[in-house]
Amino acid sequence: MSPDINVRRPSLSGLPPIGSPPDFYDFTYNVGDYVDTNNVESVDPGANRVFVQVHTRSLTAVNGSDGGG
Repeated sequence: MSPDINVRRPSLSGLPPIGSPPDFYDFTYNVGDYVDTNNVESVDPGANRVFVQVHTRSLTAVNGSDGGG
């Protein structure tokens, strides 16, 4: 299992809306994940939204609502 993690920061303006629930296109293009390597100490005010995409590599399908664990 290999998760992909994207973070939508409230300080990034002009980002497109994300569907509810988000789809693969939203995850790939609309989240607006941004990494600031020049200013590592800055804190983004407001709530960050974290999106995680998990790739299941199993012979048995698992419903997303099962929650795992």
